[in-house]
Amino acid sequence: MHRFSKLTRGRTARAKRNSNLASPEAPLRRPRARANRQSHRAGRPRERGLLTAFRAFSIAAAVIVFLVGLLVLLGGAFDIVVTRRLIRGQGAMTPVTALALILGGLSLLLAVKEHWGSGAHRPSRAIALVIALLGLLELGAGLTGRDIGIDGWLFGSRLGTAAGHPVPNRMAPSTALTIVLIGLGLTFLDRETAHGRRPSQYLTLTAAAIALFAMIGADPFSAGPSFNPMAMALPTALSFSLLSLGILGIRPDRGLMAVISSQGAGGTMARRLLPAAVLLPALLGGIRWAGERAGFDISQFGLSGLVASHIVLFAGFIGWNASLLHHLDSDRLRTEDELRLAHDELEVRVWERTAELARANGALLSEIAARKRADAALVREQEFQRAVLNNLSDRIVACDAEGVLSLFNRASEESHGQPAERLTAERWAAHYGLFLADKSRLLEREEIPLYRAWRGETVRDAEIVLSPTDETTRTFLASGQPFFDAHGTILGAVVVMCDITERKRADATLRESEERFRSVFEHAAIGMALMTATGRYLRVNRAFSEITGYAEQELQALDLFAITHPDDREESLRSLQSIREGAANRFVAVRRFLRKGGGVVWVQNSVSFVKDGQGRTANIIALCEDITERKRAEQEIRLLNAQLELRLSRLNALRRIDLAITASHDLGEILTTLVEQVTSQLRVDAAAILLLDSHVETLGYVAASGFASDRITGTSLRRGEGYAGHAAPGHHLVNVPDLRQSSHEFVLTPLLEGEGFVAYYAVPLVANGLVKGVLEVFHRAPLAPDSEWLGFLEALAAQAAIAIDGATLFDDLQRTHNELTLAYDATIEGWSRAMDLRDKETEGHTRRVTVMALRLARLMGMSEADLVHLRRGALLHDIGKMGIPDEVLLKPGPLTDEEWQVMRRHPGYAHEWLAPIPYLAPALDIPYAHHEKWDGSGYPRGLKGEQIPLAARVFAVADIWDALRSDRPYRAGWPEERVLEHIQSLSGTHLDPAVVDAFLEVLASSRTEAVDVAPNPA
Repeated sequence: MHRFSKLTRGRTARAKRNSNLASPEAPLRRPRARANRQSHRAGRPRERGLLTAFRAFSIAAAVIVFLVGLLVLLGGAFDIVVTRRLIRGQGAMTPVTALALILGGLSLLLAVKEHWGSGAHRPSRAIALVIALLGLLELGAGLTGRDIGIDGWLFGSRLGTAAGHPVPNRMAPSTALTIVLIGLGLTFLDRETAHGRRPSQYLTLTAAAIALFAMIGADPFSAGPSFNPMAMALPTALSFSLLSLGILGIRPDRGLMAVISSQGAGGTMARRLLPAAVLLPALLGGIRWAGERAGFDISQFGLSGLVASHIVLFAGFIGWNASLLHHLDSDRLRTEDELRLAHDELEVRVWERTAELARANGALLSEIAARKRADAALVREQEFQRAVLNNLSDRIVACDAEGVLSLFNRASEESHGQPAERLTAERWAAHYGLFLADKSRLLEREEIPLYRAWRGETVRDAEIVLSPTDETTRTFLASGQPFFDAHGTILGAVVVMCDITERKRADATLRESEERFRSVFEHAAIGMALMTATGRYLRVNRAFSEITGYAEQELQALDLFAITHPDDREESLRSLQSIREGAANRFVAVRRFLRKGGGVVWVQNSVSFVKDGQGRTANIIALCEDITERKRAEQEIRLLNAQLELRLSRLNALRRIDLAITASHDLGEILTTLVEQVTSQLRVDAAAILLLDSHVETLGYVAASGFASDRITGTSLRRGEGYAGHAAPGHHLVNVPDLRQSSHEFVLTPLLEGEGFVAYYAVPLVANGLVKGVLEVFHRAPLAPDSEWLGFLEALAAQAAIAIDGATLFDDLQRTHNELTLAYDATIEGWSRAMDLRDKETEGHTRRVTVMALRLARLMGMSEADLVHLRRGALLHDIGKMGIPDEVLLKPGPLTDEEWQVMRRHPGYAHEWLAPIPYLAPALDIPYAHHEKWDGSGYPRGLKGEQIPLAARVFAVADIWDALRSDRPYRAGWPEERVLEHIQSLSGTHLDPAVVDAFLEVLASSRTEAVDVAPNPA
């Protein structure tokens, strides 16, 4: 009931709290409450002190075990009497066991040191491996019944007297296995599986279990009864138990130990129960040990006594822990109720206090916000003032009421910088290099503008020179004044220094420039004139007077238009008007002036204006250059340029004709280009070319341009017929200035009806002394050509003759080449058939092999040019057998070694015969190398892999394929499946694997194509 009343009050407090959630202060409370709940759910972290305690226990265990082993080892070595009292009884500790304890303690100490980051992991692992090796040796000795003699090697003659009786040299199997497990546990101390398990902990727990069994007299490895007091000495079992616990404690936050060291209920339960589980066997072992010392054999109680003692001890321990856990649970429930009630009451108080604080904070925040706004405004104003000062190009320096320099803007800092120490006014001039305007001496203190302002004077435009030792000299105009507080007390002074160095330099430069301009104006090589806005002359130089012939005084009485040529006056007036109106800043024009005394002079005027303060045109400046001679030269240049352009155009025409001749062997296309160039370059209306047929002695149409109809294409003239017929045999130009008045009958008149041609020229086309045709030129108006025109006409005729002769020669050569190629190929095929007949090859073997080799080569990517040579090589592949004697070549049976040597010479014969023939040299790859093998075992050169030409590799596959499928006098042809299997078996040894793959692809495609690949039967 008491607990229920507390919970009821808690719910009432929470209900009251929830009724006020709508208030503005509620959001202030909710985040903190939520944060408290989250932190409560997060759980408590593992305490660092517990982990430290585990590691401290490991160190203590390592030290104790080390000392026990050392004590036993020293007692055995030096016959120390103390060991008789400490280690006595039936199961005395062997020296090897003591050594294992020493090494185990040392390895454990090094492992602890390694955890602290000292890099001792290698010695620790090495010692652990030695421990495991000792245990394995002793375990093997115990299982096999042999004595390996380690104890004797360690202690010699003292073995038997260390403890008053002979120490057994043979270790119990349980002790040896425990040593092995501890050694392995230390070796794999930091190894971890993918699931986070540590093998070291399981090995160590096994060793601890064996030691605990030994404490109560149980030996799981004994072949006798369950209890064997001679299995392991109690000190040994205690030492191994302590060492095992020390190994487990060195990594308390990993693997199984992470559960024991946790702060949860599982960790708490484990820490309470596990000590009892360890101490109870130790207690039983202690009882056994005490019984042994008293001379009482504890084993006589038997199994029932041991079980009864276990039941009594464990029952008492469990009851004690249950009572303890009951009290803990009761205390926890009571504490939780009180804490929950206190928490509810605290929430109500916090909510009430939070509401008050929220109201107070609101007012405070408003005040803080207002103050922040005021501070921000002040900061902005200060930053604005600082930015204004720092962005002024003038130097600003100020001092305080004591005359200490206190303010420098950026320009003054960059110019002369702030002083590193306090400067009095007497040192300002020397420190900053302040001089008088004439640079004669440093300023006195009373002459420094800032000092004068600090003394209450208002300074205006005082010129000073600042010349520091590490910078160039600068000139300033300084203005300054003092500033006061509200009571009239001087607070300091400020001076503004305007850099006028560049202005003074500009003034000096301007004076020099004016003097220089005056000199240039008077002595300039071109005419210069200064005029008013209306064009009246104010000043002119000597060159202008020489151009116009008027003196300066005479021109000042005239204006621009009085000496301008009448044809140029209107244009000059418009130009001046545009300048006055501001439409243009300047203009350049070529004008004609009337010289005094008569004559005209050409001038180039460059006219610009000068504005007054209101932006109006005040004066005009004119630069005049006499270009009369240039105008004459320009006229001559124009004439020369026209001639040059005409010649260049004609050269380009000849070049285009040459390009047409070299780029194409089509005579019609070449002559069409030529007649087009004739009409465009000679500027005539039409042109035609008639080609002479030497067999029938007639001139026929070939090409034409510029005709209104196509009747000209029907032209056919005999030699001596018409003007063209007369021009051909006579090798001379025929000119008819006016066809309308010609007494000679014009044969082509019916074909040219309606064209209206007047002038006519006919030029014979002669090449190598032979007439090739006639070039005809027509024009619909009379022509008066000069010699250059006629020369170019003859040049075009020569180009046409060359084109006709070249095209004819090319056709003849091409025809001859084709006939010769056909003859060569026919000869090669004849040789191939002759070789087949001599070698008694199957009819069509060479043809079929050639077809298959070509298909393979195309698939392998060989070019068409290479395919031509491959075909010839395939046809001549056995040409070398012409040199093999018939008794060897035609022998029906197998060849002897000597005969094979003769037969293998035929590739060499082929190379010897075909290499000197340039036409067949590119086809030598197959005749010379088709017996080479991929693995290098072929002949005649023993080529290997890609050293063998691709054509030979391709042909080898095709040759084997056809040879095996064909019937021979000494065997029948193979089935296709057997041939394919044989070829695939040769891939990589005799044949190129890539070619074999391509061959299989060709065969697969040939099954669906109509290809002649079947061998003819013999």
